[in-house]
Amino acid sequence: MRRGMRIIACCLTACAAALGLAACDDAVAPLLDEPEAFFALHGFLDTAADTQFVRVEPLRASILDATDGPLEAVVTSTHLQTGATTTWRDSLVTLDDGRTGHLFFARFRPLPGGDYRLTVLRPDGRASEATTHVPEAPAVQPAPPSGDAFNLMQRVTLAGLTRPVREVDVHYLVSSTLTDSLRTITFVYRDAGRRGAQGWDVDLFLARDLRTIRRRFVFANENDTTLTFFGLSMSFDLPSVEWLAPETPANIAHGHGFFGAVGRHTVSWRLDAEAVHTMGLVDQQP
Repeated sequence: MRRGMRIIACCLTACAAALGLAACDDAVAPLLDEPEAFFALHGFLDTAADTQFVRVEPLRASILDATDGPLEAVVTSTHLQTGATTTWRDSLVTLDDGRTGHLFFARFRPLPGGDYRLTVLRPDGRASEATTHVPEAPAVQPAPPSGDAFNLMQRVTLAGLTRPVREVDVHYLVSSTLTDSLRTITFVYRDAGRRGAQGWDVDLFLARDLRTIRRRFVFANENDTTLTFFGLSMSFDLPSVEWLAPETPANIAHGHGFFGAVGRHTVSWRLDAEAVHTMGLVDQQP
């Protein structure tokens, strides 16, 4: 998901839009007459962010129970593999309907591959809890490139994945032989790929991308169109399993809402030397 998204009244609104998923509804007040459900939670852990956010609201049977003051609750998150615990801080935000909401935040980056438990504890010792697994980076399996200089392409498999990746970007590290200055040129593939036999398959259109790269160097008034190629990589968002069915939060105990995670990962591989030659580039991959 794009990193320009804002955490607003419902802290999942922008994330849900970017991922093409709906995880919460800011128009719904947290009213629920269920004795063993204590809080509504809406948030996610993001490996690309230094600060994490979760909106917390007490579940209540009547709107008369609402309060605009501080929330009497302690919010903590625990990395289950290490036991490291972080205490979150409360902040008051104005929701779209004019009500006041509690947006808790904590400054840390979740570790890929980690399991995290979020606990919202009341003064009487009752608590709502949610757990999520932060997706780790999958292994990359590039197939041999195919095609000629006009339609060269390559299929890259993210091994073992059975669910989509989102916001795919492909990065080429190149330089002109005249200026010798490195540039990273990024192509937005967005929600690319499909499920394959070995994982999630993403097709890269190398020849098409290269034509755009050459045009950019020409527009920069560099007469030498001989380019040196230093590397190829792909970054993407990998949502946790909770995003597949956000309407059924099986990972939340004694509460309701949504709590998940998103891993932002970058994988790289060495492009076959013959393919680099077919593209008309000078190969300087490390």
